[in-house]
Amino acid sequence: MNSLDSVIIVLYGLIVAFFLYRIVKHILAKKNIEGEVRAFKKPTSSFEIILIVILVITGGVNVYYGYKQGNNQSILTALVMLLLALVFYISSRLNIYVAENGILANSKFSSYKQIKKWGFDTDSGDIVILVKDKMGESRESTKVRKEDIEEINTLIRRYKLGK
Repeated sequence: MNSLDSVIIVLYGLIVAFFLYRIVKHILAKKNIEGEVRAFKKPTSSFEIILIVILVITGGVNVYYGYKQGNNQSILTALVMLLLALVFYISSRLNIYVAENGILANSKFSSYKQIKKWGFDTDSGDIVILVKDKMGESRESTKVRKEDIEEINTLIRRYKLGK
C-alpha cells in the first residue's frame, strides 16, 4: 500500500466523518423542534450536482478497474469515494425547519430568543440569521428556494414577533 494512497483514504474518510457528523447533528437537533413545523427544501446547486457525479463516476471506474486488476487499494479508495458521494448527497438534501419555537438550519437549532435579526438575499436566495447564544454572536447563512422566501419570512414574523 502506497503511503500517498493511505493519506488519500484517510482524508476522504475524514470528510465522510464530517458529513456524517453534520447529518447526526441535524437529526439530534430536530428533536428540539416543537409545535407547528414547516419544512423547506434547500436548492441543489450545479456545483453540488457536478461534485456528486464526479465522485460517483470516479468511484465506479476505480471499483471496476480495481476489481479487474485485483487491486484492493483501488477498490477501497473507490468505496470511500462512493460513500463520500452518498453522505454528501444526504447532507445537501437536509431540510430547513421553521417551527413555533425556532429554526433548524445548517444542522443547528436556534430558538427565537437566540435569533436577533434575520434577512434574505433575494438575488442569491440566502437566509441570513444573526444568532446570539452562550458562544457569542454568529451569523448563519443557508440557501433557500426563492419561492419559499416570503413564506419563511411570514412564519418567522408570526412565531418570533406574534404578527
